[in-house]
Amino acid sequence: MTNPNELFDSNSAMYVLGYAMKSPRSVVGDKYLLTLGDFTTSLYKSIFGAVWNLASDGAARIYPQDVDFYLAQYKEQYKLFQEGKGLEFLNQLEKLESGDDEALFQFHYDRVKKFTILRELNKSGIDTTDIYDPRVDFFKIDAENEKLNRLNVDEILDKVRIKLAKIEKQNVNKNDIYFQNAAKGLRQLVAELKENPEIGPSLEGDKISYITRGARFGKYYLISMPSGGGKTRCMLGNACRMAFPRIEGDKVVFHGDLHKVLFITTEQLPDEIQTLIVAYVSGVPEERLLYNMLTPEESVRVNQAIDIIEKYQDNFLLDVIPSPNMSNVRAKILEPILDKGVDMVFYDYLFLPNDDDGFSKNHQYRTDQLLMMLSTQLKDIAAAYNVFILSATQLNASWEDKMVRNMNMLRDSKSIADKADIGMIAVRLQEQEYKMVETYFEQLGITQQPNQVIDIYKNRRGSVTAAKIFRYFDYGTCRATDLLLTTQGFKLINESNAEIKYGDIKTYNLLDFLAREVWQTNG
Repeated sequence: MTNPNELFDSNSAMYVLGYAMKSPRSVVGDKYLLTLGDFTTSLYKSIFGAVWNLASDGAARIYPQDVDFYLAQYKEQYKLFQEGKGLEFLNQLEKLESGDDEALFQFHYDRVKKFTILRELNKSGIDTTDIYDPRVDFFKIDAENEKLNRLNVDEILDKVRIKLAKIEKQNVNKNDIYFQNAAKGLRQLVAELKENPEIGPSLEGDKISYITRGARFGKYYLISMPSGGGKTRCMLGNACRMAFPRIEGDKVVFHGDLHKVLFITTEQLPDEIQTLIVAYVSGVPEERLLYNMLTPEESVRVNQAIDIIEKYQDNFLLDVIPSPNMSNVRAKILEPILDKGVDMVFYDYLFLPNDDDGFSKNHQYRTDQLLMMLSTQLKDIAAAYNVFILSATQLNASWEDKMVRNMNMLRDSKSIADKADIGMIAVRLQEQEYKMVETYFEQLGITQQPNQVIDIYKNRRGSVTAAKIFRYFDYGTCRATDLLLTTQGFKLINESNAEIKYGDIKTYNLLDFLAREVWQTNG
């Protein structure tokens, strides 16, 4: 194992400390993440600790004597500081031109963090000499430094993830090919299905739940929508249904047991998701919150929703991946599955702006191939870890003049849908399409007007496919009501199994529920 001191650049660490003393707010701000773990010697650690605390107290500039006076309060630390000739060292830092050039500081900060990661990886027993080897011949050390400088932090971690993925592929085959006769284990299988039917928690909408048999564990669903069509809101409504009860009138309603949800977004910031969560749970449209148009009653309802969200906050984990690639998507999903018990994953949405460790250059992969690989990865994770995954894509322009929609309308690659268990396309309902079913609404006495239609073009292990769901989707609250189910030829479908239960619906008086000292975790 490499000595930790061999994985430490004292020159970069000096520059970082010098910059921090001249610009203390950079240390305690949100932009840079410096900790004691970034330094290996007691002298560097004591100086950084003093600078951090002085900066936290609001110091606008820190001088050597300030650090000396601060550390003098602590006998043991000050003794180490003096033995290391700390004041002399700080006076040298003071002379460095390190307070004005943020770009140069960024370089040295990145280098310090890279070495921190290498030390942590080595501590865990992971060999990193292919990334940086401090024990090479003296004449080769410049090449090692250049190699490290070319990599960013994410690329270093991706190299480790790729190593683990290769080991997993070689030694843990989660996709075995089975060869057996037709009767092997059949009786046991039927008995297990009697006890545990292949039915998942209900999705947002009774007809879509009927077709898909709910959000089934081990399965991967894909929904595609036009740009700006509301795919994030559609996915978020389903995610919130799994994670929280919601307010309906003067009641709190649980649509089955609650689950731990991971919601990954590639475009929205956390606050953009949080206001939608409040809208879903409260039933108050998001724009009324954003424009500060809440009535007194709505304001009370929003605060009640926040109480509920805070109570069940651990059920909904939110992550942002602005630049997804093959490695970081897998890592971002697996960690909360393994560490937090997440069993529902919502990934919004499938695109790859960056190569995965140079995959497209090194292997000449096209965009459509990379997207297919990412989609396949999501399916593999769902199956291997028995979780439900719903992801989304955008549509190309071909959907606009058609009333029958399928995978050929997926932007960039129709093969994205190859591994999906359920394939859906949702668009805002156009007048000419509504006219095809208008008489059904009149005959069945359905007074609510639909504003969205979902085409089900793929339903693996399901009896209903090439179908359409006409629904009302409330874009302000992310709640949906399914109204009508037809074939893609606009013929009514008999919902013969619509009585299937996807979990017990539990209802509580709102005020009584909020007044409880101890709430049930699943209603």
